[in-house]
Amino acid sequence: YQRRVRGAPINRYNLKMKLGRILLLLSALILLHTTILMIQHRTYLRLIEKPFTSVPSEILLECASGVILCVWGVVASSDEFLPIQTIHVHRKKSFDSRNSRPSFWQFRHRGQVIDREA
Repeated sequence: YQRRVRGAPINRYNLKMKLGRILLLLSALILLHTTILMIQHRTYLRLIEKPFTSVPSEILLECASGVILCVWGVVASSDEFLPIQTIHVHRKKSFDSRNSRPSFWQFRHRGQVIDREA
């Protein structure tokens, strides 16, 4: 935890992430409210014995705004994007460290049996 010194600049990256998380929470609440409205609408249609023909425009608009806020919140709360070309990431690494794949190393293989026979 870092204390903020008076007059120190605000870290925009942390502010952006906090705003993104707030947008995610707000969009989740909007989508939950939209779900409740849709359930109430279907229950109302059953009570008055009318068939379900379409979703009311208010519910569609609220659902669309919730999805848009959710996408905006996910993009705002994510880390910085890495470049697509890996040359920028691996520029300072040696060839051996780039090609090293420890998960493919095998220490129990048939070479051990051949070595014992010799």
